[in-house]
Amino acid sequence: MTFDLHVQKRPAYSNPSRYNTAMKHLPEHYYKAFYARDPRYDGVFFTGVTSTGIYCRPVCRARKPKRENCVFFESAAQAELAQFRPCLICRPELAPALRPAEQQNQIHCASLSERQRRRNTKASLGATPKQIQRTQQLLLAKQLLTDTAMSVTDVAFGAGFGSVRRFNQVFKQQYQLTPSSLRQKKNTVTQADWINLTLGYRPPYRWQELLVFLGARTIPGVEHITDTQFSRTLLLGNDQGEIKVCNNARKNQLNIAISSSLIKHIAAIIDQAQFVFDTRAQPDLIAEDLIRGGIPGDFDQFGKGLRVPGSFSGFELAVRAIVGQQVTVKAATTLSRRFCDRFCQTYNGLQPELNRQPVQASTIASASVDDIASLGIIARRAEAIITLAQRICDRKIQLQPGADAVKISGQLQDIKGIGPWTAHYIALRSLAWPDAFPKEDIILRKALGKVTAKQAEALSQPWRPWRSYASLYLWKTAHDK
Repeated sequence: MTFDLHVQKRPAYSNPSRYNTAMKHLPEHYYKAFYARDPRYDGVFFTGVTSTGIYCRPVCRARKPKRENCVFFESAAQAELAQFRPCLICRPELAPALRPAEQQNQIHCASLSERQRRRNTKASLGATPKQIQRTQQLLLAKQLLTDTAMSVTDVAFGAGFGSVRRFNQVFKQQYQLTPSSLRQKKNTVTQADWINLTLGYRPPYRWQELLVFLGARTIPGVEHITDTQFSRTLLLGNDQGEIKVCNNARKNQLNIAISSSLIKHIAAIIDQAQFVFDTRAQPDLIAEDLIRGGIPGDFDQFGKGLRVPGSFSGFELAVRAIVGQQVTVKAATTLSRRFCDRFCQTYNGLQPELNRQPVQASTIASASVDDIASLGIIARRAEAIITLAQRICDRKIQLQPGADAVKISGQLQDIKGIGPWTAHYIALRSLAWPDAFPKEDIILRKALGKVTAKQAEALSQPWRPWRSYASLYLWKTAHDK
């Protein structure tokens, strides 16, 4: 028995406007963006078609419906709560996500109660945090079912469901079909070593600049970066594996391959990759705000599309930031390599260039100052690294995207040997904080006219909340001169 899902339809709703309450005040250009298939708005909103019961991305290549048959939603979760099903042509699960700050909503904000977070999220996105999470799980499962040869069991757990039974129940309830029936024909993917997925983004995307930045700071053995590809090892719980990422500019997406040894961590890896490669950014919005704020030079030509490079390991990044204080990038890379050779366990994987696991805080927490200082790292910084490792192990500090950046920055500076520059750099890359600004940085101050740190801070105020992007742009322009 086969299913022709492209022609499954519902009767048109008698009163479509009742589903459009959350977005009835959208600006006119949103309607124009949908009909123009503008990729800049991909993932910013979704369009429900009342004549078919399907919801689409703005870039959907299907024939556009009449305007009176369209309702608009700020999230996929909101569309699915209104009983619309994802389009099988444009596939909403492939749409780039939004940064929490751009959603004007902080689901993980520690200063708000659970009830406040739920109320704020419902008001801004038309769905509660739990409903949004469930939709994300379903859409990831749909992507895995469509693009991989994973079994339904592996898909269920990889997408974050607690049991196969629950997965089947929720999937059928939401989409009116079973997971196995979604596969109209048997998947022919046979690469058992790798799980291949995609991660969409809004153009432009300066992929080469991102690789240059990361390449200059590579930790050999843990990472391997070429002119076109990023690769590194991962350690999640007791499971080790690797990831490789390259750009498909024609389709505005990153191609991601995850080793099958990490199959049960796919949801976590995809979520982390969105921060590491900053696929949630809205380049047009960021450029507009920074240009209006008077950022020097031609940001529209040379800065638009820059991404803030994140990190798959917050502790690993923090160690590099500490050893890199007041030394060149090249010197910091040398010290990081020594640190890795001394404290990282060996790894034997699929790519010969990768032979080390990421450094673990638990390993460094029990190290001595002499162990680290013998690598050429001054004693005070060695003490700071050990103290940070101990506080991470004690869960006093959490270096992960979405954490309270101001709070974490203060906690980092409470450690002797970590100053404001280091704290902001860690926040910029480990916490995915879009407003980090290491005002003490010499290169930033020179780029702003050889100003003082205090003057740099004052000049940067109109660039909030995108000062991380301003920092990357100023570093880049200084490097290009």
